[in-house]
Amino acid sequence: MIDCGVFRALLWARADGELEEDVAGRLRKHLAVCAACRAEQSRIDEIRQALGEGPDDEPPGPWVLERVKARLAAVPAAATGDVLSPEELAAMLKVPVEEIYERLDELPAFEFAGRVRFSKRSIERWIGAQEDRWRSQVLSAAARPGRS
Repeated sequence: MIDCGVFRALLWARADGELEEDVAGRLRKHLAVCAACRAEQSRIDEIRQALGEGPDDEPPGPWVLERVKARLAAVPAAATGDVLSPEELAAMLKVPVEEIYERLDELPAFEFAGRVRFSKRSIERWIGAQEDRWRSQVLSAAARPGRS
Protein backbone atom coordinates (compact mmCIF):
# COMPACT_ATOMS: atom_id res chain seq x y z
CA MET A 1 0.00 0.00 0.00
CA ILE A 2 1.39 3.38 -0.98
CA ASP A 3 0.95 6.18 1.57
CA CYS A 4 -0.51 9.64 0.93
CA GLY A 5 2.93 11.27 0.80
CA VAL A 6 3.83 9.24 -2.26
CA PHE A 7 0.47 9.92 -3.89
CA ARG A 8 0.85 13.66 -3.24
CA ALA A 9 4.26 13.59 -4.89
CA LEU A 10 2.66 11.96 -7.91
CA LEU A 11 0.00 14.68 -8.22
CA TRP A 12 2.40 17.11 -9.92
CA ALA A 13 3.62 14.42 -12.29
CA ARG A 14 -0.03 13.66 -13.08
CA ALA A 15 -0.75 17.35 -13.71
CA ASP A 16 2.18 17.44 -16.13
CA GLY A 17 0.98 14.28 -17.90
CA GLU A 18 4.10 12.35 -16.87
CA LEU A 19 2.50 9.27 -15.28
CA GLU A 20 2.15 5.89 -16.92
CA GLU A 21 -1.49 4.81 -17.20
CA ASP A 22 -1.28 2.10 -14.51
CA VAL A 23 0.23 4.52 -11.96
CA ALA A 24 -2.30 7.20 -12.96
CA GLY A 25 -5.08 4.64 -12.44
CA ARG A 26 -3.91 3.82 -8.92
CA LEU A 27 -3.71 7.54 -8.19
CA ARG A 28 -7.29 8.06 -9.45
CA LYS A 29 -8.51 5.25 -7.18
CA HIS A 30 -6.72 6.80 -4.20
CA LEU A 31 -8.16 10.25 -4.97
CA ALA A 32 -11.64 8.71 -4.97
CA VAL A 33 -11.26 7.74 -1.30
CA CYS A 34 -8.83 10.33 0.14
CA ALA A 35 -10.17 13.83 0.86
CA ALA A 36 -6.73 15.19 1.83
CA CYS A 37 -5.17 14.19 -1.48
CA ARG A 38 -8.21 15.54 -3.38
CA ALA A 39 -7.71 18.87 -1.59
CA GLU A 40 -4.05 18.85 -2.60
CA GLN A 41 -5.08 18.09 -6.19
CA SER A 42 -7.43 21.11 -6.06
CA ARG A 43 -4.56 23.33 -4.86
CA ILE A 44 -2.37 22.08 -7.70
CA ASP A 45 -5.16 22.74 -10.20
CA GLU A 46 -5.54 26.29 -8.82
CA ILE A 47 -1.80 26.91 -9.11
CA ARG A 48 -1.68 25.59 -12.67
CA GLN A 49 -4.71 27.71 -13.61
CA ALA A 50 -3.13 30.82 -12.06
CA LEU A 51 0.08 30.18 -13.96
CA GLY A 52 -1.79 29.59 -17.18
CA GLU A 53 -0.66 27.48 -20.04
CA GLY A 54 2.14 29.84 -21.03
CA PRO A 55 2.59 32.30 -23.87
CA ASP A 56 0.72 31.90 -27.13
CA ASP A 57 3.83 32.89 -29.09
CA GLU A 58 5.64 30.51 -31.37
CA PRO A 59 8.07 28.21 -29.56
CA PRO A 60 11.72 29.30 -29.66
CA GLY A 61 13.90 28.00 -32.44
CA PRO A 62 16.17 24.94 -32.21
CA TRP A 63 19.12 27.14 -31.22
CA VAL A 64 17.55 27.58 -27.76
CA LEU A 65 17.61 23.82 -27.20
CA GLU A 66 21.25 23.70 -28.27
CA ARG A 67 22.15 26.47 -25.80
CA VAL A 68 20.33 24.67 -22.98
CA LYS A 69 22.07 21.39 -23.81
CA ALA A 70 25.45 23.14 -23.84
CA ARG A 71 24.80 24.70 -20.43
CA LEU A 72 23.65 21.40 -18.97
CA ALA A 73 26.74 19.67 -20.31
CA ALA A 74 28.87 22.28 -18.54
CA VAL A 75 27.34 21.52 -15.11
CA PRO A 76 29.67 19.24 -13.15
CA ALA A 77 28.21 15.80 -12.46
CA ALA A 78 28.85 16.24 -8.73
CA ALA A 79 26.53 19.25 -8.70
CA THR A 80 23.50 17.10 -9.46
CA GLY A 81 24.69 13.57 -8.83
CA ASP A 82 23.66 13.28 -5.18
CA VAL A 83 19.93 13.68 -5.87
CA LEU A 84 18.30 11.44 -8.45
CA SER A 85 15.05 11.74 -10.37
CA PRO A 86 12.99 8.58 -10.95
CA GLU A 87 14.42 8.44 -14.49
CA GLU A 88 18.01 8.72 -13.23
CA LEU A 89 17.39 6.04 -10.59
CA ALA A 90 15.87 3.77 -13.24
CA ALA A 91 18.99 4.25 -15.39
CA MET A 92 21.23 3.57 -12.37
CA LEU A 93 19.36 0.35 -11.55
CA LYS A 94 18.95 -0.56 -15.24
CA VAL A 95 15.17 -0.99 -14.97
CA PRO A 96 12.25 0.74 -16.70
CA VAL A 97 11.12 3.91 -14.90
CA GLU A 98 7.70 2.29 -14.39
CA GLU A 99 9.38 -0.16 -11.99
CA ILE A 100 10.54 2.79 -9.88
CA TYR A 101 7.03 4.27 -9.66
CA GLU A 102 5.54 0.85 -8.85
CA ARG A 103 7.95 0.38 -5.95
CA LEU A 104 7.95 3.88 -4.47
CA ASP A 105 6.69 2.52 -1.16
CA GLU A 106 9.80 0.28 -0.91
CA LEU A 107 12.44 2.84 -1.92
CA PRO A 108 13.98 5.57 0.26
CA ALA A 109 12.49 8.64 -1.43
CA PHE A 110 11.53 12.20 -0.61
CA GLU A 111 9.43 14.92 -2.15
CA PHE A 112 10.90 18.22 -3.26
CA ALA A 113 8.97 20.89 -5.15
CA GLY A 114 6.20 18.40 -5.83
CA ARG A 115 8.57 15.85 -7.37
CA VAL A 116 9.78 12.48 -6.14
CA ARG A 117 13.54 12.45 -5.63
CA PHE A 118 16.07 9.96 -4.26
CA SER A 119 19.28 10.50 -2.30
CA LYS A 120 22.05 8.54 -3.97
CA ARG A 121 23.56 7.69 -0.56
CA SER A 122 20.22 6.40 0.74
CA ILE A 123 19.72 4.33 -2.40
CA GLU A 124 23.22 2.86 -2.04
CA ARG A 125 22.46 1.91 1.59
CA TRP A 126 19.12 0.42 0.47
CA ILE A 127 20.92 -1.61 -2.21
CA GLY A 128 23.37 -2.87 0.44
CA ALA A 129 20.48 -3.99 2.64
CA GLN A 130 18.82 -5.70 -0.34
CA GLU A 131 22.08 -7.51 -1.14
CA ASP A 132 22.41 -8.67 2.48
CA ARG A 133 18.79 -9.88 2.53
CA TRP A 134 19.18 -11.70 -0.79
CA ARG A 135 22.49 -13.29 0.28
CA SER A 136 20.87 -14.47 3.52
CA GLN A 137 17.96 -16.01 1.62
CA VAL A 138 20.29 -17.78 -0.81
CA LEU A 139 22.49 -19.15 1.97
CA SER A 140 19.43 -20.21 3.97
CA ALA A 141 17.99 -22.03 0.96
CA ALA A 142 21.34 -23.71 0.26
CA ALA A 143 21.62 -24.93 3.87
CA ARG A 144 18.22 -26.66 3.87
CA PRO A 145 18.32 -30.45 4.17
CA GLY A 146 17.98 -32.31 0.90
CA ARG A 147 20.15 -29.78 -0.99
CA SER A 148 23.34 -31.13 -2.46
